[in-house]
Amino acid sequence: MITKILQLQKRDSYVYQNIQDKAAWNTFNHVYALADGTTQSINSERWAAMITEDFVAKPTFNSKEIIDLFTDTARKFSNENYSFSSNPAIAALEKAKISKGASTTFLGLQFLQNNYVNVISCGDTNLFLIDNKGHLINCFPFNTVKAINTNNSFINTTQLTEQKIDASYFRIKKIRHTKNNIFIMATDALSRLFLKKPETIREVMKINNFDMLYNFCLKYWDKKELEEDDISAIVIFRLHPPNLSSHVLSATSVSHCVFLHPQHDVVVSISLFKIHKYGLVSNYQLNAQFLYSITIYMLHYKLYDSSWWPVGTQLE
Repeated sequence: MITKILQLQKRDSYVYQNIQDKAAWNTFNHVYALADGTTQSINSERWAAMITEDFVAKPTFNSKEIIDLFTDTARKFSNENYSFSSNPAIAALEKAKISKGASTTFLGLQFLQNNYVNVISCGDTNLFLIDNKGHLINCFPFNTVKAINTNNSFINTTQLTEQKIDASYFRIKKIRHTKNNIFIMATDALSRLFLKKPETIREVMKINNFDMLYNFCLKYWDKKELEEDDISAIVIFRLHPPNLSSHVLSATSVSHCVFLHPQHDVVVSISLFKIHKYGLVSNYQLNAQFLYSITIYMLHYKLYDSSWWPVGTQLE
């Protein structure tokens, strides 16, 4: 299984650290999660990160259980210290927003035996099931732009702790697939583009480096066909690489770009490649042994592009 995480912050955010979309995965139990923190609520990027991380650590596709899980997460979120602005006027606005809680959409996916997946969602983050030629087979929970636009469900921290979120907030489904199918989990802006122009799905499937992602977004932003928003997708190819244990070294916690499962599933995070060129992140280090591992893997599967690596990367 090969998974690509595609992320680009909206242009008025300027830096990648400000992106409010968050993705998490756990390749040991084949679970993926994507959340889109709302711009209107404060610290929503942190809330989105926390619920995706907690979900992949303890996945559930039962509405009561996921509400209990996210309620515990909301309590942890509320107990974290938030640094208010030094500007009194801005700080007052931030405190007012905090009392209303942080909000996010959510989409969780787990691969099961016998070619099934479980899906659970709240909000307008969408799942697309694609055949191996890039044609759209199915999508969940929304199959039209109009349906996405009528969505008004979000997972809010205050509503969770006040027990105001119930099973009606979540949509749950088990989907059958074939081993050749491709899955794309996408936040709302990209989902609307896919539904309006399904041929763009094939373009996204072919994205293999940061320049390709950046140029794709610029093209459709400039055409006014893609909303000016954070862009995020998890693209999952149902592939099973052969045993490369003699060639691939294990990755460590420095794997911000790519994560290698011990059985050689690979997750490629396109968002963090070539970051120095675009000024998205600084003071970025990779372990030299880790870079060697990834290079061997990508050369073997023809995923490697020398332009991927960050300019000025410091090797330990």
